[in-house]
Amino acid sequence: MSFLLALSKQLKVRRFAFSLIFLWLLFMIGLRQEIGADWNNYLVYYRDIIQIGLRGIFITEPGYGLLNYISGQLDGGIYLTNTLSALLFLFGLLFFIKDLPYKSLAIVIASYLIFVVAMGYSRQAIAISIVMVAYKFYMDKKNMISIIIAFLAL
Repeated sequence: MSFLLALSKQLKVRRFAFSLIFLWLLFMIGLRQEIGADWNNYLVYYRDIIQIGLRGIFITEPGYGLLNYISGQLDGGIYLTNTLSALLFLFGLLFFIKDLPYKSLAIVIASYLIFVVAMGYSRQAIAISIVMVAYKFYMDKKNMISIIIAFLAL
């Protein structure tokens, strides 16, 4: 019985540590300042979409445009857009690696995706995370939903 209690405490510590890492990555990616090759382009997209309104979401990819529009309506600025983008990226990444046997190794390997792609190319990071979700469904033999989700990445 004490073994089960120790195991449950260890799982709680792991979940707590995982949550802290997730939040750290979320805010590090989302609240970055002038980091990334497309930083100025993303600012222009945000300002244009805010000025034009809802029909402005088609200035860029509609999904990314919608994130900018939502952020503008909530007065969150480019930082809320980046944080929402980071949330989508991290969801896709963690959904993909959650059933892998060596999660820690997967996160280390994914550090390039986290620190280069997610922090430098928000739209591409979201597309990659959607592809990871589609691939996970494909690995689980859910081919139709995998194809539908893969088209979202386009």
